[in-house]
Amino acid sequence: MRSTTRFRNASSRFQRFARLNSARPFVVTILRQQSPFRRLYASTSTTKYTVEQSVERNAPPQWLSFKGFNGNEEKVPVIQACLNAGDISRALQILQKTIGHSTTDEAVHLVHVFLKHSVSCVPVEEVISYYEQLLKTRRFRADAISYAILCQAAMVQEKASNSSFPILRKLVRNWRRMNHSLSEILMVGSLVFSKKEASVLAELFRLPLHVYSGEERDKMQLADLYDSISKNFANAQPDFVSQDQLLSVKTRNIGLDMLKNTLSAIQANSKDQLEIDRAALDIGEEADPYNAARQRLMEKKALESSIAEWRHSYNEILRRGENPPHSRSLNALLYVWYEKLEALIQEEFRQIEDSENNKASPYKSRTRAEYAQYLKLLSPSKLAAITVLEMLTFVTNKRYCTGVRSTFALMSVGRAFEKEYFSEQLQKIEAEGNLPKSVDSKKLFSSPRLFNSFVKKIRDNEDNGIVQSSLYQPWSPNILVKVASVTVSLLINSAKIRDSALDPETKSTVFQDSSAFQHGYRYLAGRKVGVIVAHPVLYDILASELSGAHLPPYRLPMLVKPRPWLMWNSGGYYYSSESVLRFKESHEQLLYLKAASDSGQLKDLLEGLTALGNVGWKVNRKVYDMLVKIWNTGESFLSIPSANTTLDIQEMPEKSIDPSARAEWLRMLKERSLDFASQHSQRCEFNYTLEIAKAFLHETFYFPHNVDFRGRAYPIPSHLHHVNSDFCRSLLIFAEGKPLGEEGFQWLKVQLANLFGKNKSTIQERIDFVDNHLQDIFNSVDKPLDGEQFWTKADDPFQALAVCFEIADAIRSGDPSSFISHVPVQQDGTCNGLQHYAALGGDPEGAREVNLEPSNRPNDVYAAVAARVISILKKEAAAGDPMAELLKDRVTRTVIKQPVMTNVYGVTYVGARAQIEKQLKLQEDIPKDLLRDASAFLAKRVFQSLRALFKRAHEIQDWLADCAALIAHSVPEEALKQKELDKMTAVVWTTPLNLPVVQPYRKFPSKQITTNLQSVYLEDPDSNAPVDPRKQTTAVPPNFIHSLDATHMFMTCLKCKKRNITFVSVHDSYWTHAASVAELNGLLREAFVELHSRDILGDLKREFEDRYKNHYVHNHYPVDSPAGQYLLQQGATAKRSVVKGWAPLTFPEVPERGTFDIRSVLHSQYFFS
Repeated sequence: MRSTTRFRNASSRFQRFARLNSARPFVVTILRQQSPFRRLYASTSTTKYTVEQSVERNAPPQWLSFKGFNGNEEKVPVIQACLNAGDISRALQILQKTIGHSTTDEAVHLVHVFLKHSVSCVPVEEVISYYEQLLKTRRFRADAISYAILCQAAMVQEKASNSSFPILRKLVRNWRRMNHSLSEILMVGSLVFSKKEASVLAELFRLPLHVYSGEERDKMQLADLYDSISKNFANAQPDFVSQDQLLSVKTRNIGLDMLKNTLSAIQANSKDQLEIDRAALDIGEEADPYNAARQRLMEKKALESSIAEWRHSYNEILRRGENPPHSRSLNALLYVWYEKLEALIQEEFRQIEDSENNKASPYKSRTRAEYAQYLKLLSPSKLAAITVLEMLTFVTNKRYCTGVRSTFALMSVGRAFEKEYFSEQLQKIEAEGNLPKSVDSKKLFSSPRLFNSFVKKIRDNEDNGIVQSSLYQPWSPNILVKVASVTVSLLINSAKIRDSALDPETKSTVFQDSSAFQHGYRYLAGRKVGVIVAHPVLYDILASELSGAHLPPYRLPMLVKPRPWLMWNSGGYYYSSESVLRFKESHEQLLYLKAASDSGQLKDLLEGLTALGNVGWKVNRKVYDMLVKIWNTGESFLSIPSANTTLDIQEMPEKSIDPSARAEWLRMLKERSLDFASQHSQRCEFNYTLEIAKAFLHETFYFPHNVDFRGRAYPIPSHLHHVNSDFCRSLLIFAEGKPLGEEGFQWLKVQLANLFGKNKSTIQERIDFVDNHLQDIFNSVDKPLDGEQFWTKADDPFQALAVCFEIADAIRSGDPSSFISHVPVQQDGTCNGLQHYAALGGDPEGAREVNLEPSNRPNDVYAAVAARVISILKKEAAAGDPMAELLKDRVTRTVIKQPVMTNVYGVTYVGARAQIEKQLKLQEDIPKDLLRDASAFLAKRVFQSLRALFKRAHEIQDWLADCAALIAHSVPEEALKQKELDKMTAVVWTTPLNLPVVQPYRKFPSKQITTNLQSVYLEDPDSNAPVDPRKQTTAVPPNFIHSLDATHMFMTCLKCKKRNITFVSVHDSYWTHAASVAELNGLLREAFVELHSRDILGDLKREFEDRYKNHYVHNHYPVDSPAGQYLLQQGATAKRSVVKGWAPLTFPEVPERGTFDIRSVLHSQYFFS
């Protein structure tokens, strides 16, 4: 008998299902039909044997974690950092030690990186000597790529000296003496030689053209194409002088205006002029060259612009005769911090140099050696600016209103350093000519072979073992925190802020300089953790003044369409490396992602992300002006927090007072202090959003997107984007407008009604609601703050005001159907997770409740669950239950909505109880001491009602969790032989969009890292970590449904793209122009039917069977069961009719499907509405 709740312990679920398994006939699984996708592996070495990683559905998973370079994962990036810093001798020393413990492939890879960098720093004769030393160290054979690098370097060096190429000829002779031909070098030449160099080599040694591969010949054709176009390109340069007039917002600080002034001064013949480079190729011919140039400089020079603005404010204050460190000007204060920090970092650089010259103590030298090469990769100026900017982001984020964990802060700052370094390397590659300066995009895109050759040259992944591998070797967490701890600890010690206090004796105000950031320790969840807290005065300044110069440059919207996503790490911003997938230090996920990308199976996902990023946006000026007016009052209004900077609390009771009164006062103090800090941080976050909106007020801008590991899409920029609060969404409109049309005007009214919570009314009732409130709408538009404020009564008031403006303008235009509308109209699903479950299970009753079935008016699933809960409570109250009596008249749709909504996404019993408690607290008539028990009591009845109402949905949830429990407790056959039984297996599946989903839940061991700030503990993602069976099990149902709703969204997106319909989404809320709503509704229903017409659960079971076909599960089995018989045949001994051992893994049958016809969705008006 199954429990009434699905929230069971993973081990008990496993035990129950193991018994279920034992009753099934044991059949050895046969390898099923090959996947249509090419079988491509990403090999990963472990300490004992090699396991190959495949994205194919029938391929076994990588069950162990990843140990790159056999334990040398810390040394590899250090080598690359030394090379980039020009320290060849130290790189050679570390390399010689490292390759002695590496596999041959790894050693060769490192040698390629070393050679590529060293030939640009020292004469080729020295590099050849280094190479010969390395060959003796490892005793591996010379390879073609290494010789190609050396030959190319010799050719360049000797050509400059007008010699007869003696070094090059000697290299070729040596190569031929090893029984190799020169054609082998030329076959890999596309990675090394330019077109001219390849021609010289061929002519010098009289080689025919047929020795070149087809790809190499294409590359040579492409080079000719570049040459022919570049001759005529100068005359086609845009006239930047004629475009230097940009609208700007008047402000008392120059904000991003300084950057805009710099951009507007770009001349066609200036050093930073826009060239048709990689960016222009990706953007296409329709790109505005001026905006492309501005975007380029925004990404490349935003840090310099921030520093310039700080310096400007600093000088202005000096000019007024004031003291900048004591100023309330944030920019001036930041410049003081920046100058001090830059000087301290320069001193650190000097001490690093002393350590390298053996002038410092051995201990300090060893400590600095761990991070020195990384710290020196960026200039002191950039290190200082990035540290200041990153630390400010924590102060403006309400999640860190009481402080940020030191470990998280250090990782974030370290990641920012890493991003900036990668950005510099991209620019360096461009400057060296590895990115073409001009190209005819029409010809390029018309030739797949030319295009593939071009992409192979510039793509940002590690497949190019020569140009890009060192650039994209990620920094380890150890390196990130150590490098960041240097600058963060220096900032904490040097950044001061002027504070004031009242002297209790003299009653006069005294001033003192306090630390702007303080490092301390706090107990969180019973553990002592380090935290960094900002001074309250800094919150005050931030809440009153923020500008674009405080924004990290890689988190802003873009002025041009984002770089199209071509592969897993090639898309989005132009000079910042981004991954298509958001993941936290999971090498396992990264391997699957790379393999899927390289095999071409992410095509639809990448195309969809590109389409989402190509939607142009503008700031809604009317809403912006109104919000600024509210903001400047400093008063609290709806979700906008007050600018109050004083925490008003009564004095602490005297000691003689009852101790309970003092305890109550302390509780109240803590509560108010948290609320006060949260308000401060929220106000900073609001100010951030408004400042970004101000900077882009007259621009068309774009949001590059990527996805989480389930496939759900998110914008990459922070703060201002549509996947954010009501406040943010109200500021955004589509850049391109469309005439409303008669039907579109009605959908605009429906949008307003939905924002007022009328989504459970019929479509006509929603239209009537708006028609009956037209005068209120006009009053809201004409007097948004001084009138009746009808718009403030909406569930999403700021978005409602934006739609009020649009409706009023359309009516006042005299012809609403011809009015050009820019406001997005949203179509939302009805508890979308339950919609997917109902479709999966073919559940007629569940389908009806979530509007998969056609009906005359929308069904309300929350009201249906509330009715069942009330019915249960009334019966229990009649039986004399006092808690049921207390609650039976207090259950409303609102009380149970959130736990119902989140149930399908894995909310726990504890989480549901907290959600209900929050709602019951608002009723204010339930005694405080009963709130917790009442919430727990009600949460159980909500789950009970949900299981009864959506029986098939919960059967599917249980089936998914059962499969996950078996997988998480299984090991592959190789592991049994190697006796590696403690690692177990992660749950992996492939979405219908061909994205491999790898659950990242493993028990990574913590590693203590000593930094300049404190000792921090980091999870080691490179360790052979076992999976976390509990998390693997409980997370599968919600993650699987998330992957399905993401697939539905992308399928709809691609359909809209083909029909030229503007489309964006917030998960299960689909946005388009009012005039396109009807067409979007048809397409999203077609996509849903297309998705669920597949045997999704059957395919999943078959994928599990194929992927885990050679896995075994350890348990107790009855001797008469097939599993028991198998174990007896293997020599196991039975005890009390039970045999214990490792039996082959088999999966339960998929729950039986109901009778619901999925094609009914095509005719359901309220499926999305």
